[in-house]
Amino acid sequence: MVKGRKGFERLRWAATNVLTEKSTWLFCDVKGTEAQTDAPIEQFQPTWRDVKGEVTELPRVMVPAFPAAWEDTETDRVEAEELLEWLMLVSLNSERVREEDKIDSFLSRYEVPQFGPVNAAAEVQTRDLTRLRYRGFMPSSLVARIFSAGVKEAKEEWFAVLVSGLEEKRVVVLKDRGKALTWEFEG
Repeated sequence: MVKGRKGFERLRWAATNVLTEKSTWLFCDVKGTEAQTDAPIEQFQPTWRDVKGEVTELPRVMVPAFPAAWEDTETDRVEAEELLEWLMLVSLNSERVREEDKIDSFLSRYEVPQFGPVNAAAEVQTRDLTRLRYRGFMPSSLVARIFSAGVKEAKEEWFAVLVSGLEEKRVVVLKDRGKALTWEFEG
């Protein structure tokens, strides 16, 4: 915003006439400047929060063999939903996807999905996974850089990115064998 322009003047008028009570605001420095002392908002004594990555090792997770191809059929839609459910449980570090999970079947009927005909190549494998989590307000360019780094690091392996917005909108992207499967949902 530039002082003297219409949008700036509207914001100034709203701050003077409408927003008369103290409230908390959320700002994001999309340029990502390191020096917080020379930021224009510094005169309002902001509380600074840095967005840092948190790495969590997820040992002995049961990983399904992902389908080689997806088609727009009812069966594939159901399998895609099962895969999304599995990804969400992994992102939550749930015990239900662990090899050593011994939950009573009356309490939880969840099983790691198996896709297509069950054969030696399509069995569930136990693998150690790593979850990298960023929490905070961040620009989409940072998410794009994280995704690009995942593509470079994963090479032929799979990886998934889950992005949650402020309005409970979420996007999940699963990249596997040069293809990507994407879900967009709310809640």
